[in-house]
Amino acid sequence: MKTKQFIICGFLAVMFALTFAACDEGGETVYDPAGLWEFTIDGRTVTVLIADNNWTGNFEGFTISGTFTRSGNVLTLKTDDGQTVGTATLTGNTSVELTLNDSTGMEGTYTGTKLPLEQLPELTITNFRGNPGLRSDKWSTGTARFYRSGELVWLLFIQHDYGFEVPTTGNSITINVYNAKNGNSFQTYVPGYGGVGLEKTTPFIGNVTVDAGNLSITQWEENVDAAFYVNKVPITFTNGKATINFEQQMVLDDIW
Repeated sequence: MKTKQFIICGFLAVMFALTFAACDEGGETVYDPAGLWEFTIDGRTVTVLIADNNWTGNFEGFTISGTFTRSGNVLTLKTDDGQTVGTATLTGNTSVELTLNDSTGMEGTYTGTKLPLEQLPELTITNFRGNPGLRSDKWSTGTARFYRSGELVWLLFIQHDYGFEVPTTGNSITINVYNAKNGNSFQTYVPGYGGVGLEKTTPFIGNVTVDAGNLSITQWEENVDAAFYVNKVPITFTNGKATINFEQQMVLDDIW
């Protein structure tokens, strides 16, 4: 697992570096291919998303992030715990060469390719006008939780201000999906779990199946009881994307 972590961090740090806009610095061009990138090591694919000055990478369902220091187009890559894993050289708007050191167990140089941004992490909710259904006159929030390597992981569903609005017309809505950590930015009650405080971090681009009862959508209104809905069947995210048929896959769990 640690070897994978080092490899991924190297790739991800490369990707975050690419968020800088292409410009001329003293005769040297620096680049900004922000978006989704793909690398291959030993036949395995690593995808990395760059958005909102954050980077998140997925290596066969394992998600991780890292930091870097930069000198021109040469980047020194580090894991979140400060271990240097190698360097990366930006060679164009759509290409980068990553050199990993022997601490990763994958010593060598690898080339990355930019992919279209069609795979940004999104939760799509359809068929929400029935029973159960979502009301357009209420503010909505959403979370999901699962375990990875024995640790509890949280996701948040956000359009803005840690929630989303249900449209007055149509029967489909798409919401961004973020990783979350413990914090005070968002306070909510999760059916079957209790009170929780979360803070969004990076876009979620992982692959995971959320067990029944562990994905919740809540509708709020001042001075009115909140309605808590949970998934009654597992919901699968692929590269951060999932679709819920609300009437068929969600159920009213509690009114509070």
